[in-house]
Amino acid sequence: MGDRVAKVVAAATLMETLSPTIAPIPPADRISRGWPRVLFPGWLISLATILLGSLALRVVAWDAPREVFPGPSILLLWAVPLWLASRLRNPYSKALVAIWIVWFGVGSCNLVASYLSYGDFYLVRADPAAIVYEAGVAVMVLALLSAESLLRRRNDSRSIPSVGTGRVRDLPPLFFIFLLLFPLAYLVSMLVTVGYLPILQGRSFVDEIYDTDYGPLYGYGTVLVFSLLAVLHRAVLARRTIVRIGWVALALLFLFIAVADGKRFYAMIVLLAIYPLYSLRTGLASQARPRVGKAALALGLGGLIYLGVLVIRSGHQLDLSALLPYALSAVGVEYRDFAYSMNHVSPGSVPGYDWLRSTCASLLNSQLLAAVGIDKAAETLKGSAYVWRDLFGSVFGIRTGIISELYFAFGVSGALVLYLLGLVIGVVTKQLVAARQGPTGPFWAVLYAIAVLTIVGQSTSTAGLITLVAYVYCVYWVLSRVTMAARRASPPDE
Repeated sequence: MGDRVAKVVAAATLMETLSPTIAPIPPADRISRGWPRVLFPGWLISLATILLGSLALRVVAWDAPREVFPGPSILLLWAVPLWLASRLRNPYSKALVAIWIVWFGVGSCNLVASYLSYGDFYLVRADPAAIVYEAGVAVMVLALLSAESLLRRRNDSRSIPSVGTGRVRDLPPLFFIFLLLFPLAYLVSMLVTVGYLPILQGRSFVDEIYDTDYGPLYGYGTVLVFSLLAVLHRAVLARRTIVRIGWVALALLFLFIAVADGKRFYAMIVLLAIYPLYSLRTGLASQARPRVGKAALALGLGGLIYLGVLVIRSGHQLDLSALLPYALSAVGVEYRDFAYSMNHVSPGSVPGYDWLRSTCASLLNSQLLAAVGIDKAAETLKGSAYVWRDLFGSVFGIRTGIISELYFAFGVSGALVLYLLGLVIGVVTKQLVAARQGPTGPFWAVLYAIAVLTIVGQSTSTAGLITLVAYVYCVYWVLSRVTMAARRASPPDE
């Protein structure tokens, strides 16, 4: 058992190696300076990284069967989506695709680590899932390219304008007050309903985490994301150190409230939304190192939150030697479960699975559906997480990501649905470039973060989040109009 744990740890250290970045083709004016990627384009370097990382993983886990590794010929198919991604202009579209490709590396490592940890239960062929996943990423890139082409103005230049240098306008005061008060009301609602904060119990509550009633405001937890972004923005703008410390302390309090139920989803949305709101994309070589540093900091913070909540909600029952293998077997499980499904389930044959009905029901208000005789709760149970849970006899829902969901719902035809979704995401990334410095920037940033997380999420949850973002925007719109009316009604200063 000790040898297997060591192999799990060693295999997992290759996750970073398997996580390529999509580097753009350099401008022509750099050729004369001996720019190294002229001879080796970024997409080719990324492909080589994937191949070498897979080879290194095979060397480390030499006693694992060949089936759990994607074959070299299958990995070469990454050349298609990588080359297409190199043609993308929008930095946020590029980042989304890069994260999806990174997730393939993480999931591939998890598949090997799961076999070494759990044995033959996860002895599955990696190639079928890899082929479908690569095709799905290629379709998404094509959709993003199509969106860029459709939305491009005639006077657009070849490069994306520099962003991140302006000041985001303040939110309407009433809306800002609403964002400050909601987390406190959310916390009180949870305390009154549950009687305690699950994350502070000092015992494992994993078995009851999804069955507990957390209060009437729990379903509106998406507001916590906007509250966190608002106070973080105030911390960024603060000029006095003591004021900045105060806003940071409030942000930490809101972050604690967001994970008080033992779930990390809202925290991950915030981390992803921060990137487009405060990133610098000038395209200059001098900015490369700061961008890498910021990315490493964000990944480190995300990993700290992920592992910290994991340990706390497990009741501190994991010692240091068991923490890393346990955590690594939990990171990338969505892809691993997708690969497992590819070996045991055929498209269109999953009993009770209805992606379209469950997703549409999650988008609409329950009272509206009830008025026409539709039970929203019953419809959402037809979503992938619940159906896969019953199919494989799991206690918890099983998430496999949007590519898996569409493939098992529609087969090859699911590529068309994914393409349409990609067009919508392309609109979001386009609007994000234009609106990120205005008061609506946080809304587009949150939608972008949700789009990125579709690769590991479930469509019913994604649809519900989008609806809640629309609700928050309605509150913002109403309160901003009230503020404007009050300003017009007030007498001018003499």
